[in-house]
Amino acid sequence: MLYKTLLIALLFTFLNVSEPIDTWGKIYLKNYFDEVSVNWSTMQECNEKMFYVEESYNTRTWMVIDSLPAIGGNSETYYGITYCTELQGDIYIRIRKSNTDSTFAYSPINTVNTLQTIK
Repeated sequence: MLYKTLLIALLFTFLNVSEPIDTWGKIYLKNYFDEVSVNWSTMQECNEKMFYVEESYNTRTWMVIDSLPAIGGNSETYYGITYCTELQGDIYIRIRKSNTDSTFAYSPINTVNTLQTIK
């Protein structure tokens, strides 16, 4: 068990990413014709600097859509953006959390279909 813990710590250090601490709250996606609304929350923030919303059509190539500065705090914090997309069909969205110590972590990947508009 100790070997596995050390291996994980070394891997995260080598890759320059944060340890997988579950600070993500809920992530909501909605589509209104060519606009996508991305809303999310964090459960606590101690070292966060910025949040980058990223979009993909295939989960391999990602493009930064927008960024917001972290607010910080020990309680649930809410964020949101709305943007126009040129992609059609399934769009994959993730949020990259950048920390003040140059580490980062990704949210789970979420999907919205631009061909199914919410009324």
